[in-house]
Amino acid sequence: GLGMSTSEIGLLYLIVSVAMFIAQLVFINKMIDKFGSKKIFISSSLIFGFLMPLIPLISIIKNKIFLWIILWINQVFVRIAMMSGFTAINIFINNSVASDLTGLANGVGMSVSCIGRVLLQNWPKII
Repeated sequence: GLGMSTSEIGLLYLIVSVAMFIAQLVFINKMIDKFGSKKIFISSSLIFGFLMPLIPLISIIKNKIFLWIILWINQVFVRIAMMSGFTAINIFINNSVASDLTGLANGVGMSVSCIGRVLLQNWPKII
């Protein structure tokens, strides 16, 4: 999309994934320790909800370099919001069960998440 080749899209997501790896190691854990899981979940949901509708507006940018910069910034913040939201949900799940059931709760939570993604992507085919 956006006049980019598949290799350019792959390069963009490679650069975004490196930034995400660094953010996961350095930034997200400190945010959760400082603000708590509930505030991080709420703020990440709001950031994600605000930034996702802006993605189609990026198509009005004609300058290729500016397009790359805006795409990178948008995708990094969208992915940070998504990743911190998932981390907060995992903390909620871990804190809601006894320690001997933590593995089961995480497994069920991940299974429900995966089933939800499959159903969401394939709902026109299912109905």
